[in-house]
Amino acid sequence: MSATLSLDTPVCEHSYAMSTPPNPAVPTDLVLPASAIVAPLSPIADDGLIAVDGPIAEATAAESTPAASSSAPSSKWDSTRLDALTGLPNRVCFTEQLHRAVEANRPEGPMLALLFFDLDGFKFVNDSLGHQAGDELLIQVGERLNRILVDPAEQLFRLAGDEFVIVADRVERLNQLPKLAERILAEFQDPFIVTNEKAFVGASVGIAIRSNQGQSAERLLHEADAAMYQSKRNGRRCYSFYSADLDQEHRRLFKLRGDIRDAIDQQEFTVHYQSVFDLATGQRVGAEALVRWFRDGQVYCQPEEFVGEAEKCGLIVPMSQQVIRQVSRDLLAWKASGQTLVPVSINISASHFRFGDLQDDLASAFLFQGLPPQLIEIELSEEAVLHDVKQSRQKIQALQHMGFRVVVDDLGTGRSSIAYLQKVPVDAVKIDASFINDIENSDFALAVVDSMIRIAHTCGLRVVAEGVETEVIRDHLRTLGCDHAQGFWLGKPCPATEFYGASSPASVEGNPTTST
Repeated sequence: MSATLSLDTPVCEHSYAMSTPPNPAVPTDLVLPASAIVAPLSPIADDGLIAVDGPIAEATAAESTPAASSSAPSSKWDSTRLDALTGLPNRVCFTEQLHRAVEANRPEGPMLALLFFDLDGFKFVNDSLGHQAGDELLIQVGERLNRILVDPAEQLFRLAGDEFVIVADRVERLNQLPKLAERILAEFQDPFIVTNEKAFVGASVGIAIRSNQGQSAERLLHEADAAMYQSKRNGRRCYSFYSADLDQEHRRLFKLRGDIRDAIDQQEFTVHYQSVFDLATGQRVGAEALVRWFRDGQVYCQPEEFVGEAEKCGLIVPMSQQVIRQVSRDLLAWKASGQTLVPVSINISASHFRFGDLQDDLASAFLFQGLPPQLIEIELSEEAVLHDVKQSRQKIQALQHMGFRVVVDDLGTGRSSIAYLQKVPVDAVKIDASFINDIENSDFALAVVDSMIRIAHTCGLRVVAEGVETEVIRDHLRTLGCDHAQGFWLGKPCPATEFYGASSPASVEGNPTTST
């Protein structure tokens, strides 16, 4: 059975869970399949996720005295139901209100919906400006969001930390929910002023609709929470509706995170190396270390999936540490076999760069092993460098003082123009493959890459092109004066034992390699 429901039609006896991409253009009508409805699931004890069963019913009053705030609700709630910091109704009050709303909700009446959200970038405010600034920010968030709730049937609650939820228990039309989500997101367009500093944060919003009478309060909150995490995966600062597919995806990611932990313990991650060539001479001048995951001799998971998930669940630093140690062992083995070593670049995550003991990790792996630091290049994303330019400059200078070189990876994919290159003392830049791949057929892309190379050279930086997959692209890059290049056509990643025989400089002269 399925039902077609116009966004502008009043809700009648049918209402179903809905899935939509973030910030969609509102369609004229929506098909809401009954197959999207699923039975309550067992708890998903994922990092940062609210379990399906328990937390709502088990919530206890943690605050006793509400702070003075314009967002404080009326006195009909006692102090055990108010958040001590923001003055908003707290989790205890939310639990009571939601259970009452669920019991009162009927198929023939208005819909009950939850909008669950947390703040994108809140941790950085706490880390940078201190917890007092974080508290000020939360108070201001509550004040701003309370102002946009003009319908008495919409109530804002603070659950914990930077988590908030809006209960909308009289939704007459479906298009009310995207409009409300857009109003929430709009409140984060302007900076918050905390401790006399501008703080920019966003919100990821998840929306769940009560779709059947067997749907408990706990289940509804779980669905809203799952939708919120989908918004984070979609790039943050957007909203998503719950769909049944999200539960299956959460289970898969939950298992993946457990597998990553096991892989770190069992040292299943290994390193493959991709050659970097000088475009003018055809000589191999470097290599990039690329993490790979094998289990029982087979590729277990692709890097584009497990690396991002390791970053999200806080496992990227121990994974990076394993990669660093493996590169050290491979360099020592190559050196012992009499090879002429070329520099190896290692990708370092933003969290490892900003919060980890990167200098100690590098010193232990290379300097203390007698390997010259000039053999190591540290690759950082634009986002890692730009998040705090002053701090990044200090950290980069410290690495360079130790003798390591620093490269900005994926140039052009970040949030700013490449003019920032003047502000950070890096040694080289890598132009992202998405730009390089287009120069074969697009004059605009060719002009963009030409500008990047010119600006980088003006700043005294070496330029490496990623993703060189054809002879035509290679020739364009030579004409533009690009220094170095890498790509599958030039040389595929290979294990350390095969690296010095797998890639040939002839590939740069016109013949792609045959290594696998």
